[in-house]
Amino acid sequence: MMQEQNMTNEVLLNNAFFLHLKKHYSKELKVWREPEWRICIPTSDALDSHEVFSQHFVECHALHQTSQLGVFTSLGCGKSITYELTENELVRHSHIYRGTSGGCNHEDEKHGRQSGVGLHTTRIPINDIYLETMEESLVHILVVSAVLDSTIEEETYFHTHLDSVRLTTNEEAEQFLNSFSSHQPVLDSVAARLHHWQAEAAASQPLQEMQTYLNDVLVDCWEDIIRRHSLDWQTNKIFQDLLYNALDFVVVGKCHSMLWWRIREKCGSMDDLVSLRLKHLRTACFTHSQLQLPELCEITTPAAVVELAALGNLESAIARLHSMHAAIELLQAHGKQARAELQSFKGSTADNERLSSVSEEEVLGLLTMAIIEAQCPHLVSNLYYTSHYVFSLPDNHPLRSSGNLVRTALKSIMQLDISEVLKTPTKPPIRKEMSLYDLMQVANAVEQRFERPRREEVGQSTPDISSLDLYYQQLTDRVQRSTMETSSIDLCPSVCFYSPISEASFNSPYSPLGSPVLPNRTAQAGLVNSIVEFFSAFPSSIRASLRRKQTERREAVASATVAEDSGNLASAEASKDDWVHGLTHGRRRHGGSLSPTSHRSPPESSQPHLRFSSLVNSNPALGVEETASMSDPHFLSALTSQASLSEDDERSSKSGSKFKSGKHVRGASS
Repeated sequence: MMQEQNMTNEVLLNNAFFLHLKKHYSKELKVWREPEWRICIPTSDALDSHEVFSQHFVECHALHQTSQLGVFTSLGCGKSITYELTENELVRHSHIYRGTSGGCNHEDEKHGRQSGVGLHTTRIPINDIYLETMEESLVHILVVSAVLDSTIEEETYFHTHLDSVRLTTNEEAEQFLNSFSSHQPVLDSVAARLHHWQAEAAASQPLQEMQTYLNDVLVDCWEDIIRRHSLDWQTNKIFQDLLYNALDFVVVGKCHSMLWWRIREKCGSMDDLVSLRLKHLRTACFTHSQLQLPELCEITTPAAVVELAALGNLESAIARLHSMHAAIELLQAHGKQARAELQSFKGSTADNERLSSVSEEEVLGLLTMAIIEAQCPHLVSNLYYTSHYVFSLPDNHPLRSSGNLVRTALKSIMQLDISEVLKTPTKPPIRKEMSLYDLMQVANAVEQRFERPRREEVGQSTPDISSLDLYYQQLTDRVQRSTMETSSIDLCPSVCFYSPISEASFNSPYSPLGSPVLPNRTAQAGLVNSIVEFFSAFPSSIRASLRRKQTERREAVASATVAEDSGNLASAEASKDDWVHGLTHGRRRHGGSLSPTSHRSPPESSQPHLRFSSLVNSNPALGVEETASMSDPHFLSALTSQASLSEDDERSSKSGSKFKSGKHVRGASS
């Protein structure tokens, strides 16, 4: 077991980080005391590359005992990193997502890390253990051989593929945020804040106030997290936008159930009208020609239909907007493929890329048919949700355009005059169910249509082949191959074919294929007007005031970061030698040891700055709509001056607390 020895404090008194804690965190050290806490002090060699000790850096080295004996978590990283304290080393387990597939690379072996998905282990030797008394508190200090702040390491790991990160779901956004251990305390705090808000005030707040509140939470969270990163990453535009986008998924996702209930309550009557219209159109089996849509709209688009039908499974507004965008991209892919196959079948030698392109009118027509086929539930509520609760995308973003295209398609559906559509019956009408005999007839008709040699022998010209004809031909080929492979066929009655049926059978009210009971012209006009007025009442994006507030606060953080970076570098270089000289002079005056009042602090530029968000919140001149631009340099200068005065007052109130000599314990057990 270890032995107690007289205290030898040369190691600590020559350590810049320890001196920084002693001067600026004496109040916190009274709380971070034995036995619940361990304060880790990296050796001077490990601190060579760290000249500025931020608040996050300090919090990463304050370890708190968990419910499990000998296991600690840090204030700076929370539960994302746990530390297991053994007799002579600190074992760090990083519970973060890196997207690796396992294995151990050279850098991992060099630092003693075991790579894997979700858990990375690092062993950090403990050089010395000190028990330091401060008034009536006993502080347990561990001198370790490495810095515990893993921010730089995680940023280095992520830097090579930051440009390739794509976030389309809540799960992907959470994985990205969990890739950095420093994010966990902020995310936990935001989750608690939103939980309290939903329990106390959200149920009675208007939707517009809820939108403002969530926008403020998102910006606050972004500011807190961005300041936990290095200055290079704080000014990285790609990382700024990616972080803001990920938080959009997570913040709104945590309130999704409550938000969705409130939105459905507001849009429920419009949803019912739209659902009734979509049901009528799908039951009547109208074709693209009856709906006056381009010829390309006769093709089937199953992937896009599935994407639209699954909107309700996604738990954030931005995730649903991504799904709408994905459906439109699938429609474009379906259209290009069908047109390219048709050109290839006809033996066209022209530019295939140009001929297979899909126009905006054709995409809108394909989207109209896909919405009818998907029977999208609560489509109006989804459009309202994506218009009001997506905060991280600019107005000209492609995802916004996709949402507007869905809105345009829905408007065109609601403005259809069904009585006029019925005057142009399909030729032939559509049947959704077919018997085995009907299927044989269709297969025979398709086979005859595609027999070129036989037509050429009798001198007939090749008829025009459409994309739908190619689809039928491919489908009948699959049915024939399946017939040859198996002795029996389980026919699916849900395949939709063009097949001649009588007009009387189509219009029979007793037939399952009969036309639905439609409202009269007056009722239809009232329905259309109510939908159009409802859509006109809300914008396609968030309010301009919220967009302006986002821009101002983000620009303010960027300006403050640049000023902090340049100020720290210039001041640290100018006064570093003077600070070292002061330490040496003090030791000589007091016989080789420092008195509690003789040493000097690091340069003022290296002290932690007050959070910019705290200055904004404490400034009475700023209301809900800012009266002064935070990007104004004069405004920033005034806030910086206010921060310096507040910080000096706080330091003067802390100056009365002193360290007292304690004991130095070597080889102390946990």
